[in-house]
Amino acid sequence: MLMMGSLFSASRESLNRIIQLRFILIVAEIFLVLVAHQWFELLLPLEAIGIVIVLMTLVNLLSLWRLKIDFPFTEVEIFVQLVIDVLSLSVLIYYCGGSTNPFVSLYLVPLVVATVALNKRYTWLMCGLVIGCYSLLVQYYQPLLMRGDSQHLHHLHLRGMWLNFIISGLLITFISVRIRESLRAHGKALAKARADSARDENLVGLGMVAVGAMHELGTPLSTMSVLANELKREYADDPNLAENLDLLNSQIKLCKTRLNELLEATGRGANGAQSVVSIDQFFIDLLDRWRIMRPAVSIDKSNINGPKINIYAELSIEQAVINFLDNAADVSPHNVEMEVNWDQQWIHIGIHDRGPGLTDELARNVGKAFFTTKLPGKGMGIGLYLANASVERIGGNVELYARLGGGLTIQIKLPVNALLGDTA
Repeated sequence: MLMMGSLFSASRESLNRIIQLRFILIVAEIFLVLVAHQWFELLLPLEAIGIVIVLMTLVNLLSLWRLKIDFPFTEVEIFVQLVIDVLSLSVLIYYCGGSTNPFVSLYLVPLVVATVALNKRYTWLMCGLVIGCYSLLVQYYQPLLMRGDSQHLHHLHLRGMWLNFIISGLLITFISVRIRESLRAHGKALAKARADSARDENLVGLGMVAVGAMHELGTPLSTMSVLANELKREYADDPNLAENLDLLNSQIKLCKTRLNELLEATGRGANGAQSVVSIDQFFIDLLDRWRIMRPAVSIDKSNINGPKINIYAELSIEQAVINFLDNAADVSPHNVEMEVNWDQQWIHIGIHDRGPGLTDELARNVGKAFFTTKLPGKGMGIGLYLANASVERIGGNVELYARLGGGLTIQIKLPVNALLGDTA
């Protein structure tokens, strides 16, 4: 269950919010002192008040510097920050009428922050500190004095209560809005985590089925290879049949090669014992293998451009791109284009076809498991799902666009760092 404390946990975010609130209070205090001194003609110890405000400003500047230090935040540190705020506020209220000051309710601000930022023990400590400071100010304080007629002090107290209500309302609204933003962000993160978990469970199930199928396919592929060779010897005088049998043999050989690669990949883990190739060679080899599977489709290999960078020949990414190419070739067998360019951070892959384009149904369901626009028996609906999952697994993303003049563009973005090999 999502706990409230996680919204303001001891973190960089917690300290950042305390700094923001402190700056707001400093500005408000300066404004109130000027108004009280100039407009209401109250006799205030400006030197002592000025020292406290300057010290609070220095503490806040040091806290900003602390935000830049890469060191873990603790609840003790957040608690100390709030204690500084309570003590500085106590000194200011001491010089400005003590418990008779209408702004004494500002003690509630650090208490509210402690309630949502710290654990129960620190929250009760903060509550005790606030109550203790308030109790002391009931007995010990410097009374407010006024130049001229002092009969208006009661009227000024009411005005101060009105202004305090405005400031308190603004601060509570600020804190509430930030809490709501945190709730929404955590809600989205939780929903994404659940979706990723469900996707991973599906992938594990599919992976188990795939591994079993790979073991089973070895025998029939070997049988098909033997039969194809026997047919080629038996009908050696038929050139057309020999050509078809050569094509069949190449397809069988490709299937066996891919099965062996998949079986090896299941045992070595991510990036384990994989070959390192340049990005351009990775995609040229990919297209060469894809052309064996789709000999009827012509595709230009010249649109592969970028600096010399070596990457791991990640099998899952290769399969993902091939899946996207297969889908493009299925809807537009005579017009498939692919372009690849990259820099030091990202690899951009564009696959274009002249098929039916981005339909409403495709836009709603693309990337979902077992969704397909193909006729029954022509597809299982897991190709795009697995391809999209493989890309997202390494921090990439896939976007679909309607192509000008008809058709679809699949834009794949891959982080170079996730695939980076030895560039030495």
